[in-house]
Amino acid sequence: MRIVQVVHQFLPRHLAGTEVYTYSLARELSRRHQVWVYTREDGFFSEELQEEDAAYDGLPIRRVYFNLQGLEANLLNQSLIRFRNPVIERSFARFLEETQPDVMHFQHLFKLSAALIRVAKSWGVPVVVTLADFWFICHNAQLLRPSLARCSGPGGGLKCPACAELNISPAVRALLWPALAPLFVYRNAYLKRCLEQADVVISPSAFVKQKLVENGYRAERIQVSDYGLSTNIRQDYHPMPSSRVRFGYIGTLTRHKGVHVLIEAFNHLDSAAAELLIYGNPTYDPAYSAQLQALAQHPGIRFLGEIDNTTVGRALSGLDVLVVPSIWYENSPINIHEANLAGIPVIASNIGGMAELVPDGVAGLQFQVGDAGDLAAKMRRFIEDRSLVEQFRGRMPPVKSIAENAQELEAIYERLVAAGHG
Repeated sequence: MRIVQVVHQFLPRHLAGTEVYTYSLARELSRRHQVWVYTREDGFFSEELQEEDAAYDGLPIRRVYFNLQGLEANLLNQSLIRFRNPVIERSFARFLEETQPDVMHFQHLFKLSAALIRVAKSWGVPVVVTLADFWFICHNAQLLRPSLARCSGPGGGLKCPACAELNISPAVRALLWPALAPLFVYRNAYLKRCLEQADVVISPSAFVKQKLVENGYRAERIQVSDYGLSTNIRQDYHPMPSSRVRFGYIGTLTRHKGVHVLIEAFNHLDSAAAELLIYGNPTYDPAYSAQLQALAQHPGIRFLGEIDNTTVGRALSGLDVLVVPSIWYENSPINIHEANLAGIPVIASNIGGMAELVPDGVAGLQFQVGDAGDLAAKMRRFIEDRSLVEQFRGRMPPVKSIAENAQELEAIYERLVAAGHG
């Protein structure tokens, strides 16, 4: 089959979970099929659109760069191009004409265009969509307000002007609310129409499906199937003993990931009994990284920089417990799967897909989201009872391999192609 994977950004510049998963899946599928990646990249050029053909680890990639020009870069267009972009839609149609795919799999459409689903269908190409987060119902994709309070849902878009990412001051935002509300009502209705055109919709967690159903999507249209994971981690995972309990964080250094909560909690622990290893790119959000550095008072906290998907196993080799302190409703975090594969217990926030993946007391612990005191108490349990790590290690849940996941998806692709969907 000729398969296109579409994602909002891609390796090597972007290393978050959706990008790493898309790469792993595309690589696995490329063993038996012809696979392309279509993605967007940030960059500034004199032209409105620039297209670039490249390759990453043998995968052919079409990267598109889009920049609003001159007077077009107004507030309305800045908002519209996050979900509807006719320029990229025309670029995508040209790409389909060149590649003639049999099936299309959309992993994320942020800053591309939800209408790429419609474009693919107009070319007679079957469409699979994976729900990486809440983008179809939330302008910011995370159901998280600027105050870091979680949002129950957009109210059809009427609640969105209060917290949507817009380059305006709070005072101007309040004045423009009556004018902004119809834009977000339109956005959510438009994205719903686009997603309804997909032949198969997959949610990696039951929680994300639940949120979409609560906001008007049909439950029978969404099937729950978790991500698969590359098992290469096992090859590089070689546990290293230590006299101290080593807690770790692996991921993006940004506020919604709750790294500040983790550092606040760790500051309360006995300095001689534990250490905290933080892996993440400090240049992703320099201001937040500087805040984390200032917040870190415990002598056992070490900032070790960014790692890529090929070195995760080595990083996990130096950990006893992984902490996932996200403040937003994570979908199905890849780092939890990686820890499960390595047999490392996880302490995770008690919300969203994290709570699904880490049942409290089975192979890890949950803590009250955002509560540094409760997180410190859960970390202290591992310090006071070193046998807890081994107890949890013996109860690790099974992890779906990327090979198994690819086989599942191949069956879906083949069924759609055989049925003539498109």
